[in-house]
Amino acid sequence: MADTENRVLNMNIDRSLLARLDRYRFKRMFPSRTKAIEALLDAALSAEQSEDPAVEYRFLALARRWHDDTRLASSLSMIAMHPAYQEMIGMGEQALPLIFRELAAERENPGHWFWALRAITGADPVPAELKGMIREMAGSWLNWAREKGYR
Repeated sequence: MADTENRVLNMNIDRSLLARLDRYRFKRMFPSRTKAIEALLDAALSAEQSEDPAVEYRFLALARRWHDDTRLASSLSMIAMHPAYQEMIGMGEQALPLIFRELAAERENPGHWFWALRAITGADPVPAELKGMIREMAGSWLNWAREKGYR
């Protein structure tokens, strides 16, 4: 009986959250359990804030394809011109909370979301002295997002 209940419970887990955890190699990202729990809670809260699950699903599918296809690419223009990346940019402002969530989840090794963020927002909150410093650039964008009311 308990085994059946566990299977039903496991089926109800947010599959997109599990996909993100797998994709970012959860155990390597979070050295302590406290940080892991905080990250899970943040991800769950962010998921609740998404107004349209179809938008989130589309974004996550595009992000996964983009990550998979550009994993070994060294050219920033090749990374940014990937069709899935361009499609995420085309989603406009509805993609911003999802991009910020991805950027925060990738905090130790952030992806190249900066081109998309500049294209969608028209802003560039990264000071000149931080250009090229990926983690610091991510921090600047996340601070900007908080100031503008994004979670």
